Amino acid sequence: MLSVASKQGLLAAAGPDVLVVTTTEKVRKAFQGNAAGRDVVPDFTPDVSIPLGNSPLRHVVFSADGDFLVISAEGQGGLAVFGANGLMRGNQKPEQEIPTDGIAVRTLVPCPGADYTHCMAIVLDSGKLCLVDVAQGQSRPFPVDGVTCVVWSTKGRAFAAGLRDGTVAIYKFEGNHLGNIPRPPGVDDNWEGTSLSI
Repeated sequence: MLSVASKQGLLAAAGPDVLVVTTTEKVRKAFQGNAAGRDVVPDFTPDVSIPLGNSPLRHVVFSADGDFLVISAEGQGGLAVFGANGLMRGNQKPEQEIPTDGIAVRTLVPCPGADYTHCMAIVLDSGKLCLVDVAQGQSRPFPVDGVTCVVWSTKGRAFAAGLRDGTVAIYKFEGNHLGNIPRPPGVDDNWEGTSLSI
């Protein structure tokens, strides 16, 4: 898993047992350097390495403004929120820990809107949909069940949630339900939406 914060020039990547964070400049120089022997890339040491132990990650995502790095574990879910600046100063403790009732996070999507860059939409494996303010550590559930995927509008003022019955529910950021898009003609309710694009 890989996420990049372009404005800050940071890259975060997760392997089976470690999360690393480093600058994109350092990665670029590593690829431009001369590797020894049969190696393709020279030896590389990231700026930050956080051991994950027995908790591999399912999500590694920077907020749209790059100020926060949000990770979520494969099994028990929950969100751990790191300030990007703090990470690069060596702080390996999350600034916020946001529970998800022990349920894994299926989807974690940053809001692209300039006014809401600290917010993300999450879908849990249970089908619950929430908006999370990662700066404040607050989560707001939406009154819809059976959500399988979510996508933001270009300016982050609204989002669409794909449901297990193949329909799509559309909401304003503030929570107003704008309406539903029915299933495509000839598709029964056994088909669920797994991805959306706007």
